[in-house]
Amino acid sequence: MDVLFIGGCARSGTTLLAGMLANHPQYCAPQELLFKQELWYMADAEGMLLPSRAIPALRRHLHFRIMMEAIPDARWQQLPERMHWKALLEWLVQQYARAAYGKDACTVWIDHSVSNLEQIHFLTQHFPQARFVHIVRDGRAVAASFKRINWWGPTTVPVAAGWWKEAIFKGIFAEVAFPDRVLRVRYEDLLEHPEEELRRICQWAHLEYHPAMLEGKGVAIHPIFWDQHRYVGAGIRQDRKDRWKKELSAREIEIFEALTAELLQFFRYPLVYDKPIAPSRREWLYYQGVERWGSVMQKIRRRLRIRRYLR
Repeated sequence: MDVLFIGGCARSGTTLLAGMLANHPQYCAPQELLFKQELWYMADAEGMLLPSRAIPALRRHLHFRIMMEAIPDARWQQLPERMHWKALLEWLVQQYARAAYGKDACTVWIDHSVSNLEQIHFLTQHFPQARFVHIVRDGRAVAASFKRINWWGPTTVPVAAGWWKEAIFKGIFAEVAFPDRVLRVRYEDLLEHPEEELRRICQWAHLEYHPAMLEGKGVAIHPIFWDQHRYVGAGIRQDRKDRWKKELSAREIEIFEALTAELLQFFRYPLVYDKPIAPSRREWLYYQGVERWGSVMQKIRRRLRIRRYLR
């Protein structure tokens, strides 16, 4: 099975792009397999492991539990006593493709885990033929998107700026370290020229372009993620590109630009302020307090949400 890894900062369109590419009849984008490296650590020197021991250990991963929920019990019982860790991953993808999408023949696995670029050394070592896409989105739009989520992620603009910068630097490192393996795609270009960008990605990754990709319905969104992926599969909406201008206050925009001006301009995102003023000491203290309180509330909401949907 061929693999295309998509990575970037959270809220940058990794799921949107995966949903478009995976709308091909033979491509599949399962839940984020954030446990790929952990599964490798469970294997022996030859890469072999015991599914009967590995699967219970992975139950604490939310995305794995969602996959278990979709795959019938009878198929889990068909697993061999011992298998290679990569074979187990491909088995999970194939079974989820069949259960969630009705695809019996999945030839390409589209993995949209946001940590893929962070783990690029590990992934290139074990998936030598795989290609990577680094998707970049305007950091101010990312910060505005985080504000709409109340159960994970940063709760204030300064912290969101830090998240975005860190993810962007990891993506740039991946591009520099593996220039022939990583393709950069701007979220805004994907919205403005979807067919052109999809054809470019497919040609670069040696994938077959399919007109159905423009519909973007290749990812099955679990109810636990509906609020944060409400537009995935709803088609291309140009209004999503500049919504941050209405969702962030003038001061929030200025603070974000003060903290990330060089990176924004590097990726061709024009600044609103010529000389943005950084947060004052008083503002930093205020945002620290808001972030700490927000983190506590997020943990409570996250536990309640998981308990509600995965009883």
